[in-house]
Amino acid sequence: MRYIFLDIDGVIATDATYVNWRRRGSPMDTAGWVSLIDPAKMKMVNDFGHEIRASVIVSSTWRVLHVDIGGLLRQAGLTLPVVGQTGADVGHRGLEINDYIVQQGLALTDFVIFDDDAKAPMSPAGACGKHGARVIRTPENTGLNTKLIDRARKLFG
Repeated sequence: MRYIFLDIDGVIATDATYVNWRRRGSPMDTAGWVSLIDPAKMKMVNDFGHEIRASVIVSSTWRVLHVDIGGLLRQAGLTLPVVGQTGADVGHRGLEINDYIVQQGLALTDFVIFDDDAKAPMSPAGACGKHGARVIRTPENTGLNTKLIDRARKLFG
């Protein structure tokens, strides 16, 4: 099985979606949160995930804000299965991702990580962990793009 560790802010929710959200005065309810997700970026995740036959593991801090993050992502257009989420938010994304990888016994060839957090590739020791080579770092203001999807595609051959 293959997996996509998916961050939301800076990957599929961007500066532009937040500007529109604020301009509309969107509420902080499920519909408002869903409106923060860029449909074009979600389509990129879906298309890539279906291509490599992947499921999603949520690594975003949104997982601690929403009881049913999988349901919220489905409402935003995610068609891939959500099979898990990283553990407690300890403020160090790399540690959270690393813990999940170790606990689940994932091989490096099993996953890709879409994240804008500079700490996403970091190991518990603070240096780049082995999983760091699997991180596709997105620009926090514009998020995922086709060039980055192509880089992710190369990770799977």
